[in-house]
Amino acid sequence: MSGRIYRPPLPVGGPLEVRRAAQSFNSMQRQLTASFAERARFLTAVSHDLRSPLTRLRLRTEMLPDAQWRERLRGDLDEMDAMVRATLDAVQGIEVTEARRDIDLDSMLEGLAEDAREAGHRVTVEGRAERPVAGYPRNLKRCLQNLLDNAIRYGGDASIHVTGDARAVCVAIRDNGPGIPDEATLARVFEPYFRGSTVSGGTGLGLTIAQSIAATHGGTLTLRNRTTGGLEAALVLPRET
Repeated sequence: MSGRIYRPPLPVGGPLEVRRAAQSFNSMQRQLTASFAERARFLTAVSHDLRSPLTRLRLRTEMLPDAQWRERLRGDLDEMDAMVRATLDAVQGIEVTEARRDIDLDSMLEGLAEDAREAGHRVTVEGRAERPVAGYPRNLKRCLQNLLDNAIRYGGDASIHVTGDARAVCVAIRDNGPGIPDEATLARVFEPYFRGSTVSGGTGLGLTIAQSIAATHGGTLTLRNRTTGGLEAALVLPRET
């Protein structure tokens, strides 16, 4: 249900039973989207409200006479602040605030790759989607950006491989990093705030956001270790039927 909840409402027509079923489904869809929007507003409000006490705590920390305690509390406050920022970022990244429309996936991927090259990373794009996919441009770009950033963070460079047919298009982002050899850890990487490695920092929300956006588009996101080393994140997006 969550993957299709933002699709256009069903047309109401045909026999009475069909019209009633369509109306019931559309009503349920409106209620669910309203509930998701309210949850997003609540999380945003809570995250904003936490900023003020964090600022006060930071000011009081600086007045502590013990330098060692000041440093330890600074670290705790920095971590709390990062989590608040990440929560706001997650809500804004997942919430759908734009109309569903056709997206030029090839141009989007090339643009992301070019931005990464300008930052000094080697990123290649192979294959083409050939024709647009339906979705939410800002959200989908956010999903792909998170996956590419993750690949660059752990692998230094990345390659993007695009394949597809009449039913779906697959975007596989691969890196040459250490991968995640522990299967138990690999199974948990989509959990909020879970980090498979602390070497490169981060708050552990990037993959959670990416998976939620994939589901919003009716697609899937999976991770696997490559036999040649590194990790592959495969985003599969269905074509409109």
